[in-house]
Amino acid sequence: MKALLFSLFLLAMMYVNVALADTDEPSTWEIVERCLPDPIVPPDDWTFDGEILLWGWAGIHGINASLDVPYVAHWGGGVLSPDGQWILQQEVNAYTEQLSSPGPLGRYHIYYGDIVAVNLISGERQTFDWEANYSITSQPYILGPAGPLWLDDHHFIAIYGTFGHETRMGDVETGEIVDWLERNLDDYEISISPDQTRLISYAYLYDLADNSQLIEQPVGTSHDFLSSAWSHDSSMFIDVIKGEDQLSSLTLYDRDGTVTAVPFVGAVNSMSLDQWSRADDYFAFTTFRLYGAGAYEGHTFIMDLHEEVIYDLCVEDTQGWAWSPDGTQFATVLGRGQQPVVITDLNEWQPYIVAYHTGDVIFWRSLAD
Repeated sequence: MKALLFSLFLLAMMYVNVALADTDEPSTWEIVERCLPDPIVPPDDWTFDGEILLWGWAGIHGINASLDVPYVAHWGGGVLSPDGQWILQQEVNAYTEQLSSPGPLGRYHIYYGDIVAVNLISGERQTFDWEANYSITSQPYILGPAGPLWLDDHHFIAIYGTFGHETRMGDVETGEIVDWLERNLDDYEISISPDQTRLISYAYLYDLADNSQLIEQPVGTSHDFLSSAWSHDSSMFIDVIKGEDQLSSLTLYDRDGTVTAVPFVGAVNSMSLDQWSRADDYFAFTTFRLYGAGAYEGHTFIMDLHEEVIYDLCVEDTQGWAWSPDGTQFATVLGRGQQPVVITDLNEWQPYIVAYHTGDVIFWRSLAD
């Protein structure tokens, strides 16, 4: 009798465990206030390494410890390489063709010219003979395809040819142009892992070795102006899932699309996925709530992947974000308009003012290379 009761007990526990496994959902991480104090001028013996880059009125501005004010590092815009040493610029022209037939009211034509790569340290320039065109009639938003996109510090890809159905790769060291994979870049939010083995397009994850789709379900929300954020070692990525209940979930995936954590869920209109730290142990993001007529409330957080907690910095309107090359500090602009550019050490948590600026922090590069 005891053996029978024990067997029934084990069977019941098995069913309970199965039920729990079927309903087990990752829980959100604890949010801990790590409120930044008011920024101050650093002591005389304090300094920082490398150079902070920001978007400015003339293009890209640079801030380093040897200068009292920001300087113009590059005139105009462009796409920075992963190490912040090169920038790509491409001439783009567009016009709208009005249509009178049933269906879309217009066709949006985009024409792409040569790509120019400029080394921001040495001033070296490489010009790539490039010609492509693309047309849009029914996309959810009128933005062209992705690109140019950096694959690593020296190689980039961009659409090529009529209708943009080709993809070619350029090498900024040699000036060579070669064919790339048979992969359409028509999704503006495309994201490629740093090791070039994974690709996310229209919120679906692919293996670049054979162009196969890895999982059936999406790993993000398509057309939300938010690209997936890959870790530097390509072992994981972060994306945002927007639900029908108006909640946005910040979701952490492994490289094969398995959900490993859902650190944050909130009733926010949008998020900005700022940057991974260099050791992939911290990740910064900002949430936004819109109130109409251009009014919004922002809130900036840092995820600590070791402790599995989220630090609330208790600050709004941070403009851009960059981690130091050694991953122990971060830089941002506190507020809109002419506001302090601050550097904060993760051990001290005291923001030090290094300049004032009206633009966004975009990168913190090393000057040792």
